[in-house]
Amino acid sequence: MIKNLFNLSVFALIGSFFILDTASANNCLTLYEKDNFEGKHITICQSIPDLSKLKFNDKVRSMKNPDRVWVTLYEHKNYKGSKYFTKAASENFLDPIFSSIEYYTEEV
Repeated sequence: MIKNLFNLSVFALIGSFFILDTASANNCLTLYEKDNFEGKHITICQSIPDLSKLKFNDKVRSMKNPDRVWVTLYEHKNYKGSKYFTKAASENFLDPIFSSIEYYTEEV
């Protein structure tokens, strides 16, 4: 289970976002299929209820996360199953078991 792998912090924020195809965009999140930010990657700027539509289901091994961006990764599509909350600038994951992701930007 995800909650056994990480220290969790729970936050609930609401926002709406859009997808960009550039890794240099501000307030976006880049997901990688290999450890240490290598391999195929996608950059998102919105919540994604089903990562399989982007061919990234159960493939997230690492991510880069800009400052002030909250992310909730879910074990199953449509934001179901075990959750992992993070605001870390970058992370590696032991198991690539994420199928959906919620993305939030804090208000200044």
